[in-house]
Amino acid sequence: MFKQYCVLIVEDDLRALQYVEKILKGLCKKVLTSKDGLEGYNTYLENMDSLDLIISDIQMPKMSGINLLKKVKNINRDMPFAFLSAYDDKEYLFSAINNNATYFITKPIKKEDIIELLSAVFLRSQSSKEDFTLKGVDCHFNFASLLLVVGGVENRLSKLEARFFKMFFTNVDFRISIKDMGVSIWGKSDITKDCVHSLVKRLRKRLPEDSLLLLSRGIYKLDVNS
Repeated sequence: MFKQYCVLIVEDDLRALQYVEKILKGLCKKVLTSKDGLEGYNTYLENMDSLDLIISDIQMPKMSGINLLKKVKNINRDMPFAFLSAYDDKEYLFSAINNNATYFITKPIKKEDIIELLSAVFLRSQSSKEDFTLKGVDCHFNFASLLLVVGGVENRLSKLEARFFKMFFTNVDFRISIKDMGVSIWGKSDITKDCVHSLVKRLRKRLPEDSLLLLSRGIYKLDVNS
């Protein structure tokens, strides 16, 4: 799901750094790490052509996360930048927002927070096809608000339902496997079929009949017409 992406983690807390690194290594193509802001900046300069996302702590030695953000944005304003923020970092958040940090994860960090971050950064940016047709019914999905409109009827999706629905739009043929669902939605590949079927059943109730299909070998397809 996120195997084509390279992520840099900048964190001076070794335990937190290793925890986030372990999660990302199971999800992304490549994970780089730095133990302070200055090292993070140098790592960015050495790998800027291949990096897709920077995740940084705010308060660090040698260079703060805020100053790292400013330096990175001076070079590439469009580089996605996320902060790992503790409760006592609140005084820094306004500065972070003013300098175009658009993503935040509050400590203590949970695996689902990392998955939600990757989905927000990569799935939404990839998925330009918000207006589409299912079985002749006009539909619209707002990737930011999680609002699905089917034939004029509004449906607010849960986070799990939204992650599932977004996945279809990352593939040109609108097909996804049960294994990919497990990693991208629940953070593990050994998810049970019953768990997937329950999610599919809920989503099918919001979609036109026979528009979400189960193909052979555990492949689901969203029957998008245009």
